[in-house]
Parts: sequence; C-alpha cells; structure tokens
Amino acid sequence: MANDTNMKVFTRVFTRSAPASLVVRAESDGEACVRFELQRRPDGMGFEEALLNGPSSVLLDTEIPAGSHTLKVDFQLPRTRTRGIRLLMNVKRCEDTADVVTVLFDDLALIEWQTPWLAPGSPVAQPEQTGATHVELRLPPAHTR
Repeated sequence: MANDTNMKVFTRVFTRSAPASLVVRAESDGEACVRFELQRRPDGMGFEEALLNGPSSVLLDTEIPAGSHTLKVDFQLPRTRTRGIRLLMNVKRCEDTADVVTVLFDDLALIEWQTPWLAPGSPVAQPEQTGATHVELRLPPAHTR
C-alpha cells in the first residue's frame, strides 16, 4: 500500500529556469521507497485538469533503510510556460509484504536559488559590484606547541 501526500494547490511564486533544491529529513522504522515529483500546471490548462493530469517530472526516486536520513536533490525549475507547480510525494513499502512501515518527514524545504540559469559550459559573468553569496565557517586547525 502506498501513501500519497501532495500540495493541494499549485504555487505561482517561482522563477522560470531557476536552480532549485528539495531537502527533507526522513525517519523510517523499516525499508521504504520514496518518490518526489514536481507537477506543472501549464498555461491554458484548467486547475482541476492540472490536479489530475498535469505533467510531472521525477525529482527523486529512492529507497531508504530504517533510520534517520537527509534526502536532497538539486534540479531546475520548469523552463516552459507554466502557470504553477506543486510537489507530489509517494511513500510505500519497497517489498510486497504485509509489514507496516512508518516514515516521518520533517523540515521539508523546496528552495529556489536566486541565480540565473546558465547553460553548461557558459562563462560566468562577473557582476560590477561583487559580494559574498555564501559564507563558510571553519574551526581553526588544532594548535600545536
């Protein structure tokens, strides 16, 4: 038996072609198969039709063993004319057994990165004013005497 959990509506707040990430913490008491999909509502498709038949693409299809895991996948938001997107999630036992598997999810994040899309191999344009977009903090190396 599979459990489907989906966003009930499509979100319109996204930038076409932007890089994005999906990150979620999962805690499972047994082996489970987890599948995340991104469904589109194309321009011209009605809401009800898109909920039932909107095109979707698989973001992550994986098996997780018992224990605690962080699932992460990077992807590109749709480049085609899209009115909205929504996240679909399917969880099921990997093997056809009568055993019940419980999977708990926490801290699910669908992140759009504020970076323009660049084709592979494209040179990165240098902005006129530079600034840090990421900061890495490290502990100093062990002090020796």
